[in-house]
Amino acid sequence: MGQFFIALGTAMGGTAAAAGTTAAAGATTAGFTSASLAASTGGALGTGAVASSAGFLGMQAGTWSALGSGLSALSSIRAGQAQKVQYEMQADAERIQARDREIQRKQRLVAALASQNAARGAQGIRLQGSPAAMMRSDISEARYGSLIDQGNTSMRVRQFQQSGKHAMQSAYVSAGSSLLDYGTRRAERG
Repeated sequence: MGQFFIALGTAMGGTAAAAGTTAAAGATTAGFTSASLAASTGGALGTGAVASSAGFLGMQAGTWSALGSGLSALSSIRAGQAQKVQYEMQADAERIQARDREIQRKQRLVAALASQNAARGAQGIRLQGSPAAMMRSDISEARYGSLIDQGNTSMRVRQFQQSGKHAMQSAYVSAGSSLLDYGTRRAERG
């Protein structure tokens, strides 16, 4: 890792030398200039000092902090989007399951009615009175069950959709909080 910093200092040598010259022209720190520091160390420490003050990969701590806060905010938003997509997929799965339940309910009704008709036909019973009332009752029960299932499905789908909206709102709040924390830290430093 040390070799990386040495290579970085060497690669930034032209920039560091120019920065050292600029600093020597006007800035005095702790009683001596950057130029006198560079001269007393043969230029090596002066170049390294300027490169190390630039921070890791030549970026200041504030830049890294801003970058970290921005990535944190972006990460929060992406997580919220992923969670919203997951809730939407659950809502779609609920709709598909509701269709399957409705198909099965109709198949059971048709099978029950066909069975009743076949049994009554074999016995010579006409579809009037009590047998017809039973069939109407079975059909009515199937419709009622279907309506209840549609209502429950609609409610669950809305819950998944609301959960997705809340996930996105939470992600935006988290992202905003990350950015506000960064702003607060920067304001405290001055």
